[in-house]
Amino acid sequence: MIKKGLILIMTTALLVIIVGTGYASIFKDKEILTGNEFKAGVLDLKVDNQDNPGIIHISLSNMKPGDNPGCYKWELKNSGSIAGDLSVEFSSILNQENECNSPESKVDPDCNEGKGELGEYIKPTIGWGSCNLAYPSNRMSFAYTGPQNEAIIPGLNGLGGNTFAGFSNPLDPLYANQSTCFFMCVELDDDLRKWDGTQWEDVNENIIQSDSVVFDLIFQLQQTP
Repeated sequence: MIKKGLILIMTTALLVIIVGTGYASIFKDKEILTGNEFKAGVLDLKVDNQDNPGIIHISLSNMKPGDNPGCYKWELKNSGSIAGDLSVEFSSILNQENECNSPESKVDPDCNEGKGELGEYIKPTIGWGSCNLAYPSNRMSFAYTGPQNEAIIPGLNGLGGNTFAGFSNPLDPLYANQSTCFFMCVELDDDLRKWDGTQWEDVNENIIQSDSVVFDLIFQLQQTP
C-alpha cells in the first residue's frame, strides 16, 4: 500500500513540471525591411520654359486711341513633382509723362505735374486658360477708366499691388508636369471717357500723348495644402 502511494505522487509532480515549461514558451520570427527612404517633393515653376525671369517686365508705349493689340500670353508649367496653387501679382503701376507737347499742354497745362495718364485709360482683361486658346477662359475685365475716385481706381492702374488667382471660378491646382497660360489683354477706346463716380464724361484724347506705363508681373506657385 505504501509503494503505490509514492508512485502516484511522483507522477503528479512530473505533470506539473511539463505544463509549466510549455506555458513559458512562444514562437518568434523577425523580418528586416531595408532601403526605406523619405524624399521631399519638388515645386518648380517655369515661365515660358525658363526658370528666370521669375518677374516679367512689361512696357506699353506708342499706343493711340482705338488700339486693341490683343492678348499677351505666358505659359506657366509646374516642372516639379507636387501640386501647387498658382497666382500672379502686379507691381505698382508706374505712369510716365515723358514730355509735355503742345497738344497735351492745351488739355492739361501742367501735364499733371509729370505724371502720365495712360494707365488710367487702358482697359485690361486678365485670366487663365489653355495655351491653345487666343483668349482666357477664366477671366476678369476692368471697364472703368479715368482718374482715381473715392470708389475705384480705374483702368490698368487698378491692378497695381494686387494678387490674383481664381476669379468667378476657383483656379485648379497646377499638378506635376502640367501647364496653363496666364493672359493679359489690353485695349484703348477710340473715344476716351472717364467715370467720375456717378456718370461718364468725354475726355480729350490728347491728354495721353507721349505717355507710357510700366509694371512687373510676379508669378508664384505655392504648395497645395
